Amino acid sequence: MKEKKSCTTAREIAVKAVIRVDRDGGYSNIVVEKLLRSSGLDSRDTAFAGAIVFGTLERLITIDYMLELCSGRKVSQMQPEVAGILRTAACQIMYMDSVPESAAVNEAVELSRKMKAGKASGFVNAVLRSLIRRGGKVDLSGLSGVERLSVEYSCSREAVKIYINSLGEEKTRLFLENSLGKPPVFARVNPLKNSMAEFLQYCENKGITAVPHSCIPNCAELREGFHSSDFEGRMHIQDVSSQICALTVQAKPGMKVLDVCGAPGGKAFTIAETMENEGTVISCDLHQNRLSLIRSGAEKLGLSCIEAMQNDASRPNEKFGSYDRILCDVPCSGLGVIRRKPEIKYKKLDSLEELYRIQYKILETSSKYLKEDGLLVYSTCTLNKKENDDIVERFLWENSEFEPYAVDFFGKEACSSVTFLPEDMGGDGFFAAVFRRKRNDVR
Repeated sequence: MKEKKSCTTAREIAVKAVIRVDRDGGYSNIVVEKLLRSSGLDSRDTAFAGAIVFGTLERLITIDYMLELCSGRKVSQMQPEVAGILRTAACQIMYMDSVPESAAVNEAVELSRKMKAGKASGFVNAVLRSLIRRGGKVDLSGLSGVERLSVEYSCSREAVKIYINSLGEEKTRLFLENSLGKPPVFARVNPLKNSMAEFLQYCENKGITAVPHSCIPNCAELREGFHSSDFEGRMHIQDVSSQICALTVQAKPGMKVLDVCGAPGGKAFTIAETMENEGTVISCDLHQNRLSLIRSGAEKLGLSCIEAMQNDASRPNEKFGSYDRILCDVPCSGLGVIRRKPEIKYKKLDSLEELYRIQYKILETSSKYLKEDGLLVYSTCTLNKKENDDIVERFLWENSEFEPYAVDFFGKEACSSVTFLPEDMGGDGFFAAVFRRKRNDVR
């Protein structure tokens, strides 16, 4: 059903988006984009609505904790419209200094009437006034351990426990601190169309602030004044960690490379560029409708060596031959990218066994296509030891024809597997492990 365009405000759009993400479990960026596209809001209101949505989702557990202290009621038991109105208003009061507290309260009360929750308008007013009397601050008194980290950084207890088990408490706290706030935007500069110097000059001419990464070649951070459509194939948006993952494949011109879980195509693009567009990169995805993302991106970048193919990576495919390099960037819990997709922090994580099974099956199936002396990279954008180190250990134990292969992970000591955190290179949390298929004469 299409949203009505008449009398729609930024705050109303924000409430609807928060309700939909909470109710349907959708990704916030997709939900917000769909609602904004049909809203008729101008650019200023569009930006305001987006800031409210992402701010609310980023701090949802913290906000709910304070709303429950102020109301004496569980947010989960409130009418969805009331919960959405209170959450977004609390976000404005607690985290958006540019919004007057009175405006946040008054607009919330008005929205409760507009969104058929008029009977709760007095309740909404009282709860938000109580929050303001508390100074709009988070009260962490009496909290400790996992519960304190969960409330302080707005992350589910299940996720916090996984982080601590995988990283330890100190690194978990640092990671959660870095997960809050606007994430950096990185570009992978396309060497087929411009050098880094030419790219930086192009950005300067366009009024775009771009800063080369200190360690990663052909990588630049875009800080302001840009839109992805501005660059005419001179680059593609790709996080630092994703770029490192693609570079770890060590593809060379003329090679045959298989990217088994490729859409939307960023890693395949970087691999093809390092190959100077010479050779073959087969980039696959389970879903046929996502292949267009790979094809359109490759065409824009001028990468003719990429072929997009529908394939279930967990099942053997007789059409595949053998490859010099294989990338298994498997589906995962996404716990390394929560600063870009905050809704991941709140998903149920108490039953991940099926995901572990799929991850291992994809790795094992894909390994059958690798040539002798070839390299296989297994990667995830999660920080869960069971999806990372445990999968790698099992694979090496059950597949004696493979061995760990040490590589230089840009500044880290050469090793065969690595976990990157935001404080390392500025990118998202990710894991990568490299294997080499032994030659027959050394098995």
